[in-house]
Amino acid sequence: MNTSPTDSTQASVPLPRQGSEATGPGSPTAAPTRPDRRPDTRPGTHRHRHRHRHRPQPAVTRLRPGAATRATLALAVPAAVGGATGHAALGGVAGIAGLLTALTDLGYDMRSWRNLQFTAVLMPVMVVFGVLLTPNHLLLAMLFATTMGFAGLLYAVSPLTKAATMGPALCVIIVAGMHIPRRDGAAAFAAAVAGVLFALVLSLVAAQIRHTARHDPRPLGQTLFAAWTAVRSEIRSPRNAIVAYAAVLALVSFASLLVATLIDPAHAFWVAMAAVVIVKPDAITTLKRAFQRLLGTVVAIGVTVGLVALDLPTGFVIAVVAGMLFVGVAFVTASPLVAAFGTAPLPLVGAVGSSAATHVLGTHRLIDTAAGISVSLVTMIAFLLLLHQLERRRRGHDPAGASPERGDGAS
Repeated sequence: MNTSPTDSTQASVPLPRQGSEATGPGSPTAAPTRPDRRPDTRPGTHRHRHRHRHRPQPAVTRLRPGAATRATLALAVPAAVGGATGHAALGGVAGIAGLLTALTDLGYDMRSWRNLQFTAVLMPVMVVFGVLLTPNHLLLAMLFATTMGFAGLLYAVSPLTKAATMGPALCVIIVAGMHIPRRDGAAAFAAAVAGVLFALVLSLVAAQIRHTARHDPRPLGQTLFAAWTAVRSEIRSPRNAIVAYAAVLALVSFASLLVATLIDPAHAFWVAMAAVVIVKPDAITTLKRAFQRLLGTVVAIGVTVGLVALDLPTGFVIAVVAGMLFVGVAFVTASPLVAAFGTAPLPLVGAVGSSAATHVLGTHRLIDTAAGISVSLVTMIAFLLLLHQLERRRRGHDPAGASPERGDGAS
């Protein structure tokens, strides 16, 4: 058993007394080490401020109710304005851009504000790409896979930075699924800018009210260099876990979008979204998220179709779906089951006036979700098996890993 000589509770050898000859190398009279003495971390001291400044912030496990409210408003208000003015598609673009931007603001720490700025710039650009690449499924799949792979690499910086890139990537396939004509590309860009600005205003107002806004004191160039340093260190690491995760994410994105164009081109983004949101660096967590995603979608579609079948007022059904969205966004990073429960019924809102149309869309939603999860799991398992085979071959050809040859008996 390894024990530390400075641990008074676990050390098997008693510490020397002061004045003994073993108190220090070359200094028989040196003062002994006090293993039970801790640094002064009382509030107001230098050590307390230093420890608080460098204390790692806990990972975000759920959104606060205020953040969930902002995300719901960022989607609902632009969509409602677009529907009221006769531009439902542009209102949907603004709402999706606002929602994905609001989801980046998981708190007002230094990193999330930088991520919010990054998303605000990238989101309208990706909307334009989604409009222009709608007819070309191959180029759209390549752009989606490249952006998602880049997001996987940014996981080395922080999960929030990865989320800041995944939002615009998902916006590409969602806008492409809307089939907006190319002549309306400028209008879609303006709608995305409006949605992003609306989400930013909501976040800034909430920050001023709660006095929680904190900005990164470093210049933008220094922040980007720190992010690049983190990614480069992960790429050069022997295990390359982040690189493997980014490769899996890119492969899943590419394969899911191509499969979606074959089985359900009209709702290809349903398949791709269900595939990419469950992927995590380890297979066990991915499998758990897949099960929770599928179960949450089944329950949400069942509730929505059941409410429509009961001939309840359309406004009441839409209010219930909005409440489900609020709950799903509030726990989007905590539980894939609750997140799927809140977001799965959104595509059914436009058909809540007809029971038959709601049933058909709900069935398509379930099939596409199951297909996306299947593609994700199969792709990840195949990639892990390939890595395992490559690792076995590398060890077989590695002279350092081979056992040393025995001699012929001569010493």
